[in-house]
Amino acid sequence: MPTKAAPALLAPSEVPAFREAVARKLDRVIAKHERAMTELMERDRKNRDSAESYALVYDQCASIEWEAAAASGSSVVRFP
Repeated sequence: MPTKAAPALLAPSEVPAFREAVARKLDRVIAKHERAMTELMERDRKNRDSAESYALVYDQCASIEWEAAAASGSSVVRFP
């Protein structure tokens, strides 16, 4: 990719094709990183939504507290 320190010298007639080639390359790089980030976020979501992760929070309250919260329609459990 051309930079200020290493420019690509082109004839004016070559500029549109070069611009298109650079745009395609950038699109591929962006898509690759987007896929990688999406995979990492999905893996993290699955890990955080696992039964093991919820057990850390769930085990802090007695089951009666969870049942009371569920019966009241609340998603908030008040810790004593």
